[in-house]
Amino acid sequence: SFPDLLVRSIVVKDGSLLWTDELMDPPMKVIVKNIDLKISNLSFDKEFPFEANLSILSERDNVKAKGFLRIDKNSSQIFLNKFEAKTDLSAISFEQLFNLLPQISQIGLEEPVGGDITVTINDLTASAQGLTKLVSEVNIQAGRIKLKQLASAFEDIKADVNISESALNLTQASIHFAGGVINA
Repeated sequence: SFPDLLVRSIVVKDGSLLWTDELMDPPMKVIVKNIDLKISNLSFDKEFPFEANLSILSERDNVKAKGFLRIDKNSSQIFLNKFEAKTDLSAISFEQLFNLLPQISQIGLEEPVGGDITVTINDLTASAQGLTKLVSEVNIQAGRIKLKQLASAFEDIKADVNISESALNLTQASIHFAGGVINA
């Protein structure tokens, strides 16, 4: 059980984080930079808001996130809700992407990629046993991907995906390619 705690404000400016996944061979290292984080009214018995701007696979800020966390000191569970993260795919550095996932360099991906991805988590519950509840949506707008092997790019990619702790459902998708449209 956690002790009672109330911290009015936590502010991180220009922070960085290195996360290493040792389960991968070779180990995968994700570097998160330019972290600007603000947490207000941190408590172990009430929901508290947070906001973050940061860089992943980019030299400039390309992820903005905000939401509400609650830490239940009695059950040792974490609850995340009203969470939204947005990213601009055009800010991705191919050099950093290929260093992180070398196998992607083999598919012939060409710069620039583009589009906006919004991840919304309406309800997430996690504990030491893992993820027990997830109600989430992913929305892709104005996506663009070009492969060296193809004369045309996949453009105006749009998709909506619902994700739960046990399922991933594509609810809508469309891609413009070579003068036509692919819908799902």
